[in-house]
Amino acid sequence: MSEENRPLSEIEFSEIVDLWNWTYGRRFRIDEEIARINLGHESMLHEETLGIRSKRRLEGFIAFKEGYLGAEKTRLHITVLAFSNEEYGSQLIEHAFEVARRQTREEVVFGQDLGHFLPGCPGEATEVLALLRRFGFEERGEVFDLERTLHDYLRPSGLREPQSGYAIRPCENEDVDALGEFLAAEFPGRWRLDVRRKHEAEGHPGFVIGLFEGGRCLGFAVTQDPTHRLPIGGAIWRADLGKGWGALGPIGVAADLRGRGLGHTLLARSLEILRERSQRFGKGRCVIDWTTLDGFYGRHGFVISRSYRTFRAVTSMLPK
Repeated sequence: MSEENRPLSEIEFSEIVDLWNWTYGRRFRIDEEIARINLGHESMLHEETLGIRSKRRLEGFIAFKEGYLGAEKTRLHITVLAFSNEEYGSQLIEHAFEVARRQTREEVVFGQDLGHFLPGCPGEATEVLALLRRFGFEERGEVFDLERTLHDYLRPSGLREPQSGYAIRPCENEDVDALGEFLAAEFPGRWRLDVRRKHEAEGHPGFVIGLFEGGRCLGFAVTQDPTHRLPIGGAIWRADLGKGWGALGPIGVAADLRGRGLGHTLLARSLEILRERSQRFGKGRCVIDWTTLDGFYGRHGFVISRSYRTFRAVTSMLPK
């Protein structure tokens, strides 16, 4: 056998990027910076990473992350699965199952990890879809990304401004504690961790557009533009979005304020701020990733751009 298995430390990131782009195609292409960021995440299981190299090139690569909170700690997430043909892909999936059994993980999930590349398997990645189905992964539904052009965004007609006493504006340093208290109370899981990590990377909280009542934070929206050091979520598709790209989300308001239209107003103002920040780089599109709320975002001109099938395998049901 001419192929050799290699750990991550013996694989060039350029090789991973080339194989990824081969596997997933133009609309899902990444660069080395994105690969380094997401494969450097604290939840990575570096020792379980596996690359398969022939004499010519990297033929297969798989990397894992662990779940991030509570019961999800029992998950093994496949954060990268890329291969040149089905034979190598099969070896990688068998390796994933072996890791899951050895670590007594309850389930193996495709994507959906912290610092994720993918929220599921892209519909265009037909060979990956076929492989997951052949190995008995259970399909759990569909999620998608939404996009619209950013430079010509105008808020929907009839959208009301928030009542007196509310303000929507970028967060400042003195807002960090209020933002943290809001996220801990309303969104204590993944979103709070994403904001904290991004704040550390960017060095300021201004990428968060907050809904405030006095000193209280009651809503937030994460925005990203070409100046950012840590692209997360849909921002990793920046190569496909155009020079003046933007990304929005997560976004949310306090539970007791929902149903009053404040979410739409927060979204509109956040998009206006993002438009102003991004348009000096040229024209581009804004992406909202990993959602099923096409009706909500559709009011602002967003349409489905990428769709993903979600998959998991329950470890106790895996073939021996």
